[in-house]
Amino acid sequence: MRSKTLSPQQLFLTGLKHCGKTTLGSMLADCCGRLFFDLDDLLLQAARLDGYSSVRELYRTAGCKKFQEYEARAAENVCAQNSPPEVILSLGGGTIENPAALETLQPAGSFIYLQVEEEVLFERIQRGGLPPFLIGTQPPEEMFHDLWVHRHQLYLSHADLVVSLPNQAVEDNFKLLYTQLKEHNYVG
Repeated sequence: MRSKTLSPQQLFLTGLKHCGKTTLGSMLADCCGRLFFDLDDLLLQAARLDGYSSVRELYRTAGCKKFQEYEARAAENVCAQNSPPEVILSLGGGTIENPAALETLQPAGSFIYLQVEEEVLFERIQRGGLPPFLIGTQPPEEMFHDLWVHRHQLYLSHADLVVSLPNQAVEDNFKLLYTQLKEHNYVG
C-alpha cells in the first residue's frame, strides 16, 4: 500500500471487473451523501459523441490506446469538475494500467482496492459474457489468471486501503466496506 495522508475527499474504488465497484460505490455515495460517478459511464458519454455505442465496442474497435485516451480525459473531467466536493468514483478494472489517468487520479484522492478472490471474479465474468480482453488464443481461464496476477500487484501497489470482500450478499459486503472505511477515517 502507498504511504499517503488519508483524504476522505475523493474515494476511487479500484479492482477487477465484477468486484463490486459500481454497486458498492453507488450504495456508499447514497449512504454518505456524496456524489457518485462510474468512470466507464463517463468515458462512454464522450465516446458516444464519436459514434461508439458501448465501452466494449470502443475497446474492441478502437483499441486499448484510444480507450485509455477517453478514460484519461474522463478522469480529468471528473476531478476538475468535482473538486473539492466529496466524490466516490468507480474506476474501470484496467484504469490501474493507464498512466495518464493515474497521473490525474493519484493526487486527487485515495485508492480503495476491492479485493475479491480470482475464482469468484472469473465465475461472475463468465455469467456476463467474456469481455474483449479475455478473447484470444489461450483459454479464457488462463488469460484471466495472468490478468488477475498482474493487476493484483498493481492494485496493491497503488492502494491506500485494501478491503477483502468475500463471496457473500452485496448488503453484507457493503457493511464490511463501510466499516473498514469508517475505521480508517474515510467516512464519518
